Amino acid sequence: IGSDVPFFLTGGTALVSGRGEKVSPLPPLPHYQVVLLLPEQPDMESKTARMFSLLTTANFTDGTITDDFIAGLTLGNPDYHCRTCNVFEGIAEHFFYNLAEYRRAFLEAGAGYVCLAGTGPVMFALEKNRQIAEDIARRLNAGNISAVLTETVNTGVIRWKN
Repeated sequence: IGSDVPFFLTGGTALVSGRGEKVSPLPPLPHYQVVLLLPEQPDMESKTARMFSLLTTANFTDGTITDDFIAGLTLGNPDYHCRTCNVFEGIAEHFFYNLAEYRRAFLEAGAGYVCLAGTGPVMFALEKNRQIAEDIARRLNAGNISAVLTETVNTGVIRWKN
């Protein structure tokens, strides 16, 4: 099983550390519309392992960004999502074909900022206004770039039904 399974079994907003086995609950994110941009990329064997193998200590921060995000979330400041970061941001643009162009198209479609999801290549933008999020997704799709609109969900612990 993957190291991220404990997070998915815990549910909700959380800080995950270690190899993914240490899950600390956080206050829920505010409700956002989420625009996902799904770049066309060739299938890659062992993509996640390859991405992790490219990391060096230079890719990591001192933790201040995460601490600020948690403080903002705890204080109810919904704008702290703009300060989140993904250690794979710099690596991904060299690893995936045309990722920088996809990012530019996302911004030109109206996204205020763009974040990489996981090890990529999927990117996302959070938007409070549903109409604006729909417009961004529509512009991307009209430009032959696959985009999907979804939203954040704040749930507690997952309860299994038999």
